[in-house]
Amino acid sequence: MRERRAEAILRWVCALLGTMPACVLLGVAVAKNLPIDFDTRFAIGVLLPFPAWIAACCAVSLTRTATQAVSWCVGAALITGALALAPFGVMP
Repeated sequence: MRERRAEAILRWVCALLGTMPACVLLGVAVAKNLPIDFDTRFAIGVLLPFPAWIAACCAVSLTRTATQAVSWCVGAALITGALALAPFGVMP
């Protein structure tokens, strides 16, 4: 009983805290690579992580185990980090 409870708590903590880096990096990647003026890119980059974080929390909370939740969070952070650090883009 305690193991299942700890697993559920860990899954939710991972959903809430583990998805934030991936969503922030998604905002950076989108703001960096959009071919529009700077002010609009900045606004999109600042506002995009909030709905993406809510969607990612919902998606990660549906995993069966905490290991899967951590795997999804790490994978998403690695992919969005690679996109955010990619040399292509329109940054001035």
